[in-house]
Amino acid sequence: MSQLLYQTKVYMLHVLYELEVHSINLEEYLIFFEIVDKEKSSSEDFKTIPIETFATIIIRAVEQMKSDPSATRPDIRNGLVDTIRVIGLEHTDWQDDAKLDGLIDSILRIWLMVEPIHMRAAWTGDQQALCDSVYSIFFPTKSAPSFEASGEGILANEDELATIRAEESANIQSRMTHDMTAANLKRLTKIKIYWTRSLNQNLEFDTEYRLLPIFGHNRWLFDTTRMVKKWQEEQLIQKRQRQSTSVEDPEGSNSPRSRNLPPFPIPLEVLEEAIKALNFLLPPYSFKTVVFLAKENNSLEEFRTKHYDELGNRTSGKVRFKEFVYYHDRLVELAYDFLNPPKDWGTVWRDYRNPAQYWTFWLGLAIFIAILVFGVLSSVLAGVQVYYAQHPPSG
Repeated sequence: MSQLLYQTKVYMLHVLYELEVHSINLEEYLIFFEIVDKEKSSSEDFKTIPIETFATIIIRAVEQMKSDPSATRPDIRNGLVDTIRVIGLEHTDWQDDAKLDGLIDSILRIWLMVEPIHMRAAWTGDQQALCDSVYSIFFPTKSAPSFEASGEGILANEDELATIRAEESANIQSRMTHDMTAANLKRLTKIKIYWTRSLNQNLEFDTEYRLLPIFGHNRWLFDTTRMVKKWQEEQLIQKRQRQSTSVEDPEGSNSPRSRNLPPFPIPLEVLEEAIKALNFLLPPYSFKTVVFLAKENNSLEEFRTKHYDELGNRTSGKVRFKEFVYYHDRLVELAYDFLNPPKDWGTVWRDYRNPAQYWTFWLGLAIFIAILVFGVLSSVLAGVQVYYAQHPPSG
């Protein structure tokens, strides 16, 4: 249980995710504050900082990042130094850039739920804007789009690529006899599922060790998606106002402006697909999923049960790969493994997804065992006959 004060927790959530104070139920954020505690205790540099002070640093740093998404790492370092000076920490202990960078990385893990080690290397070299670096985790070859461009759809497919994905999705869908849920993955395969707190690792299937990470922070996904949608709506209103003003002042409308960047650098489409991916693997209408979560992640099961109406459920339980763009390739890779025949005796006896193959295997195995038994019995009987032929009973 986090040692943060109630008021600090509420204010932190309000600042980081723009939640209405009266609507916050702290019971749904236990995992979030566990992450805060873990980040503080994971570094020797942070262990001596009081937890309330650590929370204050996070809040002020996020306020700076949201107010200036184009800030570079030196900009954020300078802001942290100012914050540390104001709150009274020993300033001399925080002159080292490595310490400040470690603090920045912890703040990003808490706020954005990403692993900074995967950010574009240029940001470490002090040249890249924060928004572009975070965006590069999901789209390595692109820069973060401005609000003006966001309406075009970041994940919009090129025609050729869209056609390939549609054909691949249709092929896999036609072969699916069972839904590719987390419960079925555990029951019918040797894939090991674990829960990750990094969104960028979500569904990154390790084919060698057969490990599947699932990002299960449903509450965080709901909050961030709502926040980004709110910003986009506000920007749309402002854009219309600018357009109406440009009629009266056409020269002013043509004046150069810097990129109007979103304060939260993770693309909305990725957040929405992450929610959809949870519904894809953990359908709330499935009793097997409820049983699976009760054993594997009870807090997530309770949350999804409580917020059933918010999950955006489909009426059908069938998997639809065509609904995914960003996660399409990861899910397809997982699907091919799921569709492969079982590779060991631990799963072969309960894998009945292909009835013809399943019963053919067991019938063949039964015939083989019967032939083996009859062969052994025949050999034993023949041996007994030979023995008695050479050693007839006396008398």
